[in-house]
Amino acid sequence: MSRIPDDVQEFLRARIKSYEELEALVLLSHAPERRWTAAALSSALDIRLEDAREALVALRQRGLVEARGDSYSYLASPLDETVERLAVAYADNRLGIMNQMSANAIERVRSATARALADAFVLRRGKKDG
Repeated sequence: MSRIPDDVQEFLRARIKSYEELEALVLLSHAPERRWTAAALSSALDIRLEDAREALVALRQRGLVEARGDSYSYLASPLDETVERLAVAYADNRLGIMNQMSANAIERVRSATARALADAFVLRRGKKDG
């Protein structure tokens, strides 16, 4: 197993939130000229239609794919080299990528919990107890 490059780790942290998003991005990046519907993606990746649709919408919102009607395609960007390194790392070190994604998910939960806890103890100016 090879080490996951730093830019790929940061890309995963910032742009990829689910396994379905990862699989969809890798597939679409390998055939940028092809347009994919959620149904075609669902079939190709053997995932639920709803999960395919959610992955495509999330990737579009993050500027990684473009939508035309109900079809999507990979969107070329300055991140192309990082996406290609991600695809290579995923092919070479699938477990490492999945471990990184799990660590990222745990960190998102911890951060959200810390923010919620901090917000619960915020004192509002001008309000009195009781």
